Amino acid sequence: MWLRSHIFRCLYERVSTSENRAWNDTSSTQAAFQVAFCYKLGFGIRRNDDECLKMLGGSVSRVEELEREIDSLRPRTWKNFFQKGKSRDLYLSGRLTVTNFVDYYRFYHQWERTAEEYRREIRDTETVLGAEHLIPMFLTGVLSAIYKNQGQFQKALALDKQVVERSLRVLGVENADTIASVTNLAVTFLDLGQYKEAEERLALVMRWCVKILGLDNLRTLQSIHHLADTYTRQGRWDEAEQLEERATKMYLNRVGQERPETLDSMSNLAKIYKGQGKWKEAGELHSQVLDIRKRVLGEDHPVTLASLSNLATYYQDMRRWEDAEALRVDILEKRAKQLGKEHDSVLLCMAHLASCYVDQERWKEAEDLQIRTLRLSNKSLGREHPDTLSYIGGLANIFTSQEKWSKARRLHTKVKTLRIKVLGRKHPDTLASMGNLAFVHSSMKSWKQAEKLEMQVLRVRKRVLGRQHPHTINSMNHLAGIFAAQERWKKAETMYIQLVDARTQALGSENPSTLISVANLATTYRKQGRYRKAKKLHSQAFQATVKVLGSEHPQSLGCMGALALTLMNLRQWKKAEELQARLSRMKTKILGETHPETILSLENLGDLYTATGRLHEAEKLYNKASSLRGQTVEAKASDSSPRLV
Repeated sequence: MWLRSHIFRCLYERVSTSENRAWNDTSSTQAAFQVAFCYKLGFGIRRNDDECLKMLGGSVSRVEELEREIDSLRPRTWKNFFQKGKSRDLYLSGRLTVTNFVDYYRFYHQWERTAEEYRREIRDTETVLGAEHLIPMFLTGVLSAIYKNQGQFQKALALDKQVVERSLRVLGVENADTIASVTNLAVTFLDLGQYKEAEERLALVMRWCVKILGLDNLRTLQSIHHLADTYTRQGRWDEAEQLEERATKMYLNRVGQERPETLDSMSNLAKIYKGQGKWKEAGELHSQVLDIRKRVLGEDHPVTLASLSNLATYYQDMRRWEDAEALRVDILEKRAKQLGKEHDSVLLCMAHLASCYVDQERWKEAEDLQIRTLRLSNKSLGREHPDTLSYIGGLANIFTSQEKWSKARRLHTKVKTLRIKVLGRKHPDTLASMGNLAFVHSSMKSWKQAEKLEMQVLRVRKRVLGRQHPHTINSMNHLAGIFAAQERWKKAETMYIQLVDARTQALGSENPSTLISVANLATTYRKQGRYRKAKKLHSQAFQATVKVLGSEHPQSLGCMGALALTLMNLRQWKKAEELQARLSRMKTKILGETHPETILSLENLGDLYTATGRLHEAEKLYNKASSLRGQTVEAKASDSSPRLV
């Protein structure tokens, strides 16, 4: 849009600076004709027939010439449009893509002005060319993307449906632009959490691509990835793994391991492995992608550094703090050298390093780095830029992690207020900041304020996103947590029953998120003394989680521990001891002896021995847990010296 406006201004300036626009001056005449074309079509400027005629000097022959130019844009059929020649081959092979300016508009915080300009351009081009012309359809697709980035998903959905209907009618099924429009619609359904609708359309796109382009075409492989992503978002890891592995193998056979598409597919597969709890496979694949990108692009290339960041995130997940930190520091130094310390990408790298310090509870370093990031963002982007507000929220979260509730509340309140002003009350980021503030209020036991805020978020999300959207379900989960924290078990139970129902409908009964809700519902029964009902649900959640994620996944271990506690409540000591001892061994193996979760499992086993009168064995476990806890504290203290970046 800004490019079109710039082109118009340049043309208009050429006409305006001419001392005397004589129609025999070829350069001036051509520029005037092009400006008239812009006025007629609404290209880079609001459509204006009077200004158009003025630029043509009232010449009948030139008016007729302009009409012929406009008419040339109205082909009788679109069947051959972009279907033959090098452009088609490059596009369908994945080597030619349409530039996406949506991130640019977001960065410069020009949503409203941009959306209004696109609405104007759509009206103008539809007036001249018709609603089913490819140009207004393309502009409508961009406007949809702008709405999505503003969190206005229902508006985006309506536009995407409109583009698909027109594409099918005008272009037909076997057309690259139709396939792209259906894909965009499916992605919008994904954003709305309407996974069934998204899956149906993406499966259809994949079949179309296989039929029209062939199985090994890059666009076909991209459609396979989109469908795999749908499964990933639903926690259907095995199906996602099967599709993404298929895509990766086909990329390797089609274009080799050094092409960006192949490496992207490998990175996506690594993330799926991580979701399945296959940590070793995920780490190996991330390392492989990084090594190839270093060899092909060089160690300092931005894409290589993105792979380095993925590996750093994996190390953080695995609690390999030193490895993660070394990579984060390396990325930051290289990006700062390339782009300058105030570039937005450098600020993001600083925030990532601060999060690494937070994971290690190195609060002073985390605070200092986040404050530096915030100051630089204030200076380079402005105090109300969305990225600046995110960095304020990041600092608030650091205070939250340290239980500095007053400081956290003040900053989260500031972020909420500014986001309402800048983004509006219904924007996802605004609702997220309200949720963060609700969490702080609940941590301060300000239950009334926490409940009020979370109820507001839930109402808006239900209205804007729908009842089955993941964010709506998360709000229900947070509200249930607020009730549980107050020991209002009956209200928590009601909310968890709704959660189990919503997640079952949206994701399926064996989805990991559904199983977490089942386990939480079981806990509310246990807290109310309804142990047999709790045992039944905890057993169900445990068995299903092991089936879906494997016995060594953290969620499986959590379910095992909850079931063991319930068995203790039922005084089924033998079964409880078997589970608790097994849990302790597995946590020692997977997480290490000094991990807080491992130590807690030892203490829980000690509690069981105490309850059954085995005091000597209990004392040994308590002493061991205390010793391990001391080692953890000493290790943290010895590693508390500041590290310069």
